[in-house]
Amino acid sequence: MDEPTAGLDPEERVRFRSVLSRFAKDGRTVLLSTHLVEDVYQLSERMAVLRKGKLFFAGTSRELLRRVHGKIKTLSLSGERELLELQKKATVISTTYEGDRIKARIMDEAGTYPVAPVAETLEDAYVYCMGGKAHE
Repeated sequence: MDEPTAGLDPEERVRFRSVLSRFAKDGRTVLLSTHLVEDVYQLSERMAVLRKGKLFFAGTSRELLRRVHGKIKTLSLSGERELLELQKKATVISTTYEGDRIKARIMDEAGTYPVAPVAETLEDAYVYCMGGKAHE
Protein backbone atom coordinates (compact mmCIF):
# COMPACT_ATOMS: atom_id res chain seq x y z
CA MET A 1 0.00 0.00 0.00
CA ASP A 2 1.29 3.41 -0.89
CA GLU A 3 0.59 6.10 1.74
CA PRO A 4 -2.63 4.42 2.94
CA THR A 5 -3.23 6.82 5.84
CA ALA A 6 -2.22 10.08 4.17
CA GLY A 7 -5.11 12.50 4.36
CA LEU A 8 -6.97 10.60 7.07
CA ASP A 9 -7.85 12.29 10.33
CA PRO A 10 -6.15 10.87 13.47
CA GLU A 11 -9.13 8.69 14.46
CA GLU A 12 -9.35 7.07 11.02
CA ARG A 13 -5.57 6.56 10.91
CA VAL A 14 -5.77 4.59 14.17
CA ARG A 15 -8.71 2.56 12.86
CA PHE A 16 -6.97 1.80 9.56
CA ARG A 17 -3.76 0.78 11.33
CA SER A 18 -5.84 -1.69 13.36
CA VAL A 19 -7.12 -3.26 10.14
CA LEU A 20 -3.57 -3.62 8.82
CA SER A 21 -2.39 -5.07 12.13
CA ARG A 22 -5.08 -7.76 11.93
CA PHE A 23 -3.83 -8.75 8.47
CA ALA A 24 -0.30 -9.10 9.78
CA LYS A 25 -1.49 -11.03 12.84
CA ASP A 26 -3.20 -13.51 10.51
CA GLY A 27 0.18 -14.24 8.92
CA ARG A 28 -0.11 -11.98 5.91
CA THR A 29 2.73 -9.79 4.79
CA VAL A 30 1.77 -6.13 4.56
CA LEU A 31 4.04 -3.96 2.43
CA LEU A 32 3.62 -0.32 3.36
CA SER A 33 5.20 2.65 1.64
CA THR A 34 4.88 5.81 3.71
CA HIS A 35 6.66 8.84 5.04
CA LEU A 36 4.41 8.90 8.13
CA VAL A 37 6.87 7.67 10.72
CA GLU A 38 4.21 7.01 13.37
CA ASP A 39 2.50 4.53 11.04
CA VAL A 40 5.77 2.66 10.55
CA TYR A 41 6.40 2.56 14.28
CA GLN A 42 2.88 1.33 15.08
CA LEU A 43 2.68 -1.30 12.33
CA SER A 44 6.08 -2.69 11.55
CA GLU A 45 8.27 -5.30 13.12
CA ARG A 46 10.78 -4.85 10.33
CA MET A 47 11.32 -1.97 7.97
CA ALA A 48 13.42 -0.93 5.03
CA VAL A 49 14.45 2.59 4.12
CA LEU A 50 15.25 3.49 0.55
CA ARG A 51 17.47 6.48 -0.15
CA LYS A 52 18.00 7.74 -3.68
CA GLY A 53 16.51 4.50 -5.01
CA LYS A 54 18.84 2.22 -3.05
CA LEU A 55 18.41 0.22 0.12
CA PHE A 56 19.92 2.27 2.94
CA PHE A 57 18.64 0.31 5.93
CA ALA A 58 16.75 -2.92 6.64
CA GLY A 59 15.96 -4.11 10.13
CA THR A 60 13.90 -3.30 13.20
CA SER A 61 13.03 0.13 14.53
CA ARG A 62 15.27 -0.58 17.54
CA GLU A 63 18.22 -1.26 15.23
CA LEU A 64 17.53 1.94 13.33
CA LEU A 65 17.31 3.97 16.53
CA ARG A 66 20.74 2.63 17.56
CA ARG A 67 22.23 4.35 14.51
CA VAL A 68 21.36 7.78 15.91
CA HIS A 69 21.75 7.01 19.61
CA GLY A 70 23.74 9.77 21.30
CA LYS A 71 23.67 12.00 18.21
CA ILE A 72 20.45 13.92 18.87
CA LYS A 73 20.85 17.13 20.87
CA THR A 74 18.91 20.28 21.61
CA LEU A 75 20.48 23.71 21.57
CA SER A 76 19.08 27.01 22.78
CA LEU A 77 19.71 29.76 20.24
CA SER A 78 19.43 33.51 20.58
CA GLY A 79 17.73 34.16 17.25
CA GLU A 80 17.33 33.55 13.53
CA ARG A 81 20.90 34.53 12.65
CA GLU A 82 22.27 31.89 15.02
CA LEU A 83 19.84 29.35 13.55
CA LEU A 84 21.00 30.11 10.00
CA GLU A 85 24.63 29.59 11.05
CA LEU A 86 23.75 26.32 12.76
CA GLN A 87 21.96 25.06 9.64
CA LYS A 88 25.20 25.45 7.69
CA LYS A 89 27.04 23.13 10.10
CA ALA A 90 24.49 20.62 11.39
CA THR A 91 21.30 18.87 10.41
CA VAL A 92 18.50 20.76 12.14
CA ILE A 93 15.63 18.36 12.65
CA SER A 94 13.16 20.80 14.18
CA THR A 95 12.85 24.18 15.85
CA THR A 96 10.57 25.48 18.57
CA TYR A 97 10.19 29.14 19.41
CA GLU A 98 10.13 29.80 23.15
CA GLY A 99 9.85 33.50 23.90
CA ASP A 100 12.93 35.21 22.47
CA ARG A 101 14.87 31.92 22.21
CA ILE A 102 14.83 29.18 19.59
CA LYS A 103 15.17 25.59 20.67
CA ALA A 104 16.81 23.58 17.87
CA ARG A 105 16.80 19.78 17.76
CA ILE A 106 19.87 18.72 15.80
CA MET A 107 21.75 15.67 14.67
CA ASP A 108 25.32 16.01 15.90
CA GLU A 109 27.02 13.15 14.07
CA ALA A 110 30.53 14.49 14.63
CA GLY A 111 30.11 15.25 18.34
CA THR A 112 30.72 18.95 17.70
CA TYR A 113 28.30 20.31 20.29
CA PRO A 114 29.19 19.68 23.95
CA VAL A 115 25.66 19.27 25.28
CA ALA A 116 24.05 16.10 26.57
CA PRO A 117 22.20 14.04 23.97
CA VAL A 118 18.43 13.64 24.23
CA ALA A 119 16.27 10.60 23.53
CA GLU A 120 16.12 9.80 19.85
CA THR A 121 12.91 9.17 17.91
CA LEU A 122 12.14 7.21 14.79
CA GLU A 123 11.65 10.55 13.02
CA ASP A 124 15.23 11.49 13.96
CA ALA A 125 16.42 8.19 12.52
CA TYR A 126 14.46 8.80 9.33
CA VAL A 127 16.12 12.21 8.92
CA TYR A 128 19.47 10.45 9.39
CA CYS A 129 18.58 7.95 6.66
CA MET A 130 17.49 10.69 4.28
CA GLY A 131 20.85 12.32 4.47
CA GLY A 132 22.11 14.17 7.48
CA LYS A 133 25.13 16.37 6.77
CA ALA A 134 27.43 13.33 6.87
CA HIS A 135 25.63 11.85 3.84
CA GLU A 136 25.72 14.89 1.55
